[in-house]
Amino acid sequence: MFTIVIGEEEQYEEYGRRLVRYLESHWKGPLRIFRHTQPQSLLQTEVADCYLLGEEYREAILGDEEVSGFYRHKEVQNREIVISNSEKKGCFCRYHAPAELISLIYDKIPEHSAEIGFHREATVPDCQITGIFSPVFHSGLKRIATSYMHSGDLYLGMDDMNDFHEPGGNMGDLCYFILLKDEEILHHIKEIAEEFQEMYFVEAPEVYFDLLELRDEEYQWFFDRLRREKEYPEVFVGIGCGVLGQGEMLQFFDRIILIDSREDRYQHVFCNHMERAIQAGGILFHGVIERRYREDVLHESL
Repeated sequence: MFTIVIGEEEQYEEYGRRLVRYLESHWKGPLRIFRHTQPQSLLQTEVADCYLLGEEYREAILGDEEVSGFYRHKEVQNREIVISNSEKKGCFCRYHAPAELISLIYDKIPEHSAEIGFHREATVPDCQITGIFSPVFHSGLKRIATSYMHSGDLYLGMDDMNDFHEPGGNMGDLCYFILLKDEEILHHIKEIAEEFQEMYFVEAPEVYFDLLELRDEEYQWFFDRLRREKEYPEVFVGIGCGVLGQGEMLQFFDRIILIDSREDRYQHVFCNHMERAIQAGGILFHGVIERRYREDVLHESL
């Protein structure tokens, strides 16, 4: 039985709770997890195989004479991975995908890695799913996505409305087949998508209401299918506020590109709030966050 202790300050308690759920569903082999928000709780826990400690929690341990003695005596340092709020050498950034964390744990405890026959490439997704989110409706969101796309990539419009696109298939039509979990879903995408310069685009619905008919379960099935089939090297999803408020949409993405603005103060403040909410665990997302200014991206695309 492999044992993990997760230590996080109370402000990151939700992040710790969701990290537990992820590890329980993705870990290979028997696993026991203890989660603490108070340093003194470590004294009540058996010696673990691995310790995942938030930076502030670790500082609190070292500042407590009794707990720090336990920490040093049991050589916890040799089994710890520090969870940081930013990119730091020797740490795991909480913004990164948790699959990377599992890989780090296996590297830290090589005997467990050998026991289960772990190979690093097993944690790499077959097809990356990237969400592009603008907190203010932006008719150029698809054009922004195009600046990131390469030959063979797919764009799915899930923003609040389309840009008065000509009548034809759109993401609303695709939702019907996702709801049915239709095994021919890739065929339906090819029927609906428009090709432009060897890239494929599915327009957003007229308004986002069609997107709200699907539950997390259906979206999970859909994005898992895209990853498994590897039909598209990367899938980009234009996200609007309407669908973002429904369920836990961001959990299905490997990367989020936040479209910020230098000119629109409300958009800038919203991006700040959203990034803090993800950091604190209020929004379920374990991937990589990038922030780009719409003025820069649109200028580059021109």
